[in-house]
Amino acid sequence: MSYISREQPSHSIPSSISIPPINIYALSGGDSIHVLSTENTELIQLEVRFNAGSWYQDKPFQALLTGKMLSEGTKSYNSKTIAETIDFYGGYYAISVNKDFSSMQFVLPKIYLHKVLPVIAEIIFESTIPDPELKIVKDNLNHQIKLDNQQGDILANKQLLSTMFGSNHPYGKSGTPEDVNHISREDITDFYKTCYLTKNATIFIVGNISDKDLKITQHYLSPSRQIVAASKKNYLIEPSKEQNVFICRNQSTQASIRIGKILFTKSHPDFIDLHIATTVLGGYFGSRLMSNLREDKGYTYGIGSFLTTYLNSGFFGISTEVGLEHTEAAIAEIYSEIDRLQKYTISDEELLRVKNYLTGSYLKNFDGSFNIMNQYISLISQNLTQNFTKDYLSSITKITSVRIQELFNRYLDKASLSEVVVGKSLKYN
Repeated sequence: MSYISREQPSHSIPSSISIPPINIYALSGGDSIHVLSTENTELIQLEVRFNAGSWYQDKPFQALLTGKMLSEGTKSYNSKTIAETIDFYGGYYAISVNKDFSSMQFVLPKIYLHKVLPVIAEIIFESTIPDPELKIVKDNLNHQIKLDNQQGDILANKQLLSTMFGSNHPYGKSGTPEDVNHISREDITDFYKTCYLTKNATIFIVGNISDKDLKITQHYLSPSRQIVAASKKNYLIEPSKEQNVFICRNQSTQASIRIGKILFTKSHPDFIDLHIATTVLGGYFGSRLMSNLREDKGYTYGIGSFLTTYLNSGFFGISTEVGLEHTEAAIAEIYSEIDRLQKYTISDEELLRVKNYLTGSYLKNFDGSFNIMNQYISLISQNLTQNFTKDYLSSITKITSVRIQELFNRYLDKASLSEVVVGKSLKYN
């Protein structure tokens, strides 16, 4: 029997991603629209984004409840007819509110754009914030908060943010059912007027868009209105003096472990390289933490490390759930893996494996026009340009094991990390 030897295929990381041109237009109402034209789809993805996240609120849940109430009733529609009308024309929609932005995303057939746009315009500009629906939405939110507070992983996430940013910072504050009860209809209408009716929106649209489509979109989504300049809100980050927090839940069947540290946004010159470094630690299935705590020790089903970024800050985090009896050992192994990455450089083989993983994952994010626009929105939302994609791929090509070691020593010193554990009573230091 003879064997055929085959050479390994040559490996190269692309230097750039081919992104179709995205045209930006200033609309007569003061808003802007970003258009990605495609000829191979008859679907349209439309997103309208406002600076209306929790960063801008005066009371906990003011932004979230306003976002939830937008589609609960307008001048011409109630919540049922809004949902039925959009569904009738083959579309669907989602309204989301995060710490920095609120967004309304719609996907619908192009041929019905003129039918659905009037409904979208009413949701944005003529929401009536009806009292009966507000009571239901608040009751549902209260119920969700109570359920969340029974989940160790959610409690740990909230506590880590509070520990790092401070309990009064928009990125660290969570809120209680009592806070929901204290939000009045007037609080919501004030936020609605301040952040939606008198502020500019950014509109993103993907599809086979004609000039006629652009004109009708402008007509409905950028009407003439009195625009008030946005006032910049600044908040002081006040980390907790106690970096190690233990929350006792005697009903816990496992321990939720969170470790983190405030870092920076995506515009920081070290962001991409540190993102690659944290991938080595715990950013994919073959990572150091997964190999140690899952594959070798069997402490957990999954563990990850990551960089999370907001508009005004960001943080490094590690997240896992382990058996109660393994809590202290798991924490020790996490720090041990960080320590090893600070003391020793990783092998060329491991570095190549991480580079391949990151390249493939990143390229997948640009598969299809809708995904391309989602990536573009992510860049715009953090005040980045499309050069970021080129820089990302270039960083993967250039990064060395020595550079990764240097980043772990510069940013992830154990003394600088906050630690949260939610679980049963145990000896915990």
